[in-house]
Amino acid sequence: MARAGQGRHRARGGGVPRARRGAPAGLLLGALLAGCGGMGDGGNASFQVRESVRQVQVTHAPAGAALSLVDATGAVVQSGVADALGSLIFRRVPPAGGYVVRAGAEHSRGLTVRTAEESLPPATFYAGQRLAEGFGYLTTRDGTTLSVFVSLPGPAEQGPYPTLVDYSGYSPSRPDTPLSQYEFLCGEFPVLCAPPSDPAGLLGGLNGYATVSV
Repeated sequence: MARAGQGRHRARGGGVPRARRGAPAGLLLGALLAGCGGMGDGGNASFQVRESVRQVQVTHAPAGAALSLVDATGAVVQSGVADALGSLIFRRVPPAGGYVVRAGAEHSRGLTVRTAEESLPPATFYAGQRLAEGFGYLTTRDGTTLSVFVSLPGPAEQGPYPTLVDYSGYSPSRPDTPLSQYEFLCGEFPVLCAPPSDPAGLLGGLNGYATVSV
C-alpha cells in the first residue's frame, strides 16, 4: 500500500488552504468539501475503508486517486495518492472519532481510530476462532484476515503438542507439495506428506513440534 503524506490544515473557514505547487486538483476539491457534511452518514464512496490502531486503510480506490483524511472539525489531517492497486494507508493517525476519507465528491462513512489499548477485543473474539490442521484463515482485531498453515507431528487427538509460530510478511502459510520420495516415512513424520512451504515449519514437524505458519 502507498503511504500518505503528513500535513494538517483547515478545510473550512478563512477560505481554501493554499496547496503546495503541483498538488493534484482532487486534493483541493477534497479539502474544499471537507466541511460540507457527510460526517454522520454512511458515505457515498466507491472505495473501501477500514480503521486500525492509529491507522486508516483505503482499498479499491482508482489508481492514482487523490485521497484526504479529514477529522471531525473539517481539518485535512493527511493526504496522499492511491497506488497502482488502489490502496493507501494513513499512518500515525491521532486516536479519535469522526474521521472521513474523501476523494473528490466521494466521502467514506465516519471512522473511529483507536489506541492499541482501546482496540483490545473481548476474549470471546479469540475463543471463537479454531485453527485446524492444514491451510486456513485467522481474523485479527481490526478485521484483517491472515492466512495460516498448521502442521501437526502426529494425530490431533494425541496432542497437545509444543508449538512453533512463524510470522512473516512473505509466504510461510503457503502449502507445499508432499515430499513423495519420503512417503514411506509419513506414518512417523506426517509433516512430510502435508508440508508447509516454510522450512522452519518442516524442521519443527520433524522434531515433534506443531507449527503455525502465518
